[in-house]
Amino acid sequence: MNEQVWTVIKLLNWTQEFFEKKHIDGARLDAEILLARVLQCERIFLYVNFEKPLTKAELAEYKALIVKRASGQSVAYVLGEKHFMDFNLKVNKHVLVPRPETELLVEFVLEKSDEKDLCVLDMCTGSGAIGIALAKYRSNWQITSTDISAEALAVARENADTQQVAAQINFMQSDMFKNLPVAKYDIIVANPPYIPLSDRDKLAPEVLCEPHTALFAQDEGLYFYKIIASQAGLYLSEAGAIFLEYGIEQAQAIVDIFKAQGYSQFEIRKDYAGIDRMLYIRR
Repeated sequence: MNEQVWTVIKLLNWTQEFFEKKHIDGARLDAEILLARVLQCERIFLYVNFEKPLTKAELAEYKALIVKRASGQSVAYVLGEKHFMDFNLKVNKHVLVPRPETELLVEFVLEKSDEKDLCVLDMCTGSGAIGIALAKYRSNWQITSTDISAEALAVARENADTQQVAAQINFMQSDMFKNLPVAKYDIIVANPPYIPLSDRDKLAPEVLCEPHTALFAQDEGLYFYKIIASQAGLYLSEAGAIFLEYGIEQAQAIVDIFKAQGYSQFEIRKDYAGIDRMLYIRR
């Protein structure tokens, strides 16, 4: 960017072209989100102020953001936050960026569950997205959120504090069930790692910037579902239910895994793209 007057429209057009050359999907949208952050405005402001010139300080801040995005970091990592449901979550290199599909998982749990007092086990919590959302929408639920990563739990705790639901959530560091005391939960919900190791080369660069321990799983992505199926019975109340998110074409294999452990009630839900993505399970 040489010494010239950079207006909003000129900067957006330049950035879109730059990102497209870097093979970044959603180049225009990313440019708008980053510029809106610098100008501390909503994206609609950009459309009604196309001729607004940026100051040198704004240009410098914006340039720093686009350099990060061009390096392969997702917009969420560049900004340090991700919108989820109707609130924002802090995210960094220690946690996955919450996806829209996981919002559907939260809605699935809320739809299928009573509003009475319930105990919830939120496994592989990462940024805390699922547990925090459930706490916000069900103020009478008590939630235990676990993760193997101490760094991820630190992010989740901060998010819970920010969203003022920390009193409802007990965060515990645990490799799945290993450190959990035996207790009975009305709901077990998890979005565990489920990408097969063989699919690594198919992923976008921004996805590969996310923690690999939260992305990949052995046994063709089914490793953690086998653990849940084999051990959840010790922690599930008599009428309790399990809610899971999973990857493309994994639904039937996961159903079979749980059937082998004596579970008999299943309901599959699709994501926004019409792909089987969520599973409700009961004995």
